[in-house]
Amino acid sequence: MLDTTAWKVFAGENAEYAIGGPTSELFIKSWNAKYPNSQIEYKVKDSGYIYAKVGNNNWSSGFNIEVVTSFDNLYSLTGNNKAKGMWLASPSGGDHHLNIISTPRMWAEYYYGTECGFKPIVCLKSTLVLKETGLNEFLIK
Repeated sequence: MLDTTAWKVFAGENAEYAIGGPTSELFIKSWNAKYPNSQIEYKVKDSGYIYAKVGNNNWSSGFNIEVVTSFDNLYSLTGNNKAKGMWLASPSGGDHHLNIISTPRMWAEYYYGTECGFKPIVCLKSTLVLKETGLNEFLIK
């Protein structure tokens, strides 16, 4: 998932690179900014990551965040034939790949099914200037 060559079709001329999904660091930073009352922290264990709610010293290779009461389209899609979650581009401190499932709680756990998809992350060139066109919508100038 971190192979920038494999995901270059998503990058285009205005991007430095693209990867197959957010890393644990990117996901946690995004989550903590969006949900300040349900902060998550992470640390490295062996060759992967483990997680805990901030203030809860119960470290695990997965987590269940009960504060989300509906599907969050930033992290998953709703409806028929759409991914209910996304893969994270970071190794788990457990035995399996880690993904995020919104059902409507946010889960990060080992997953054996086929309901997860990829949500490529594109790193735009630092020289680009963005113009806001609406609520959370931007155009490249």
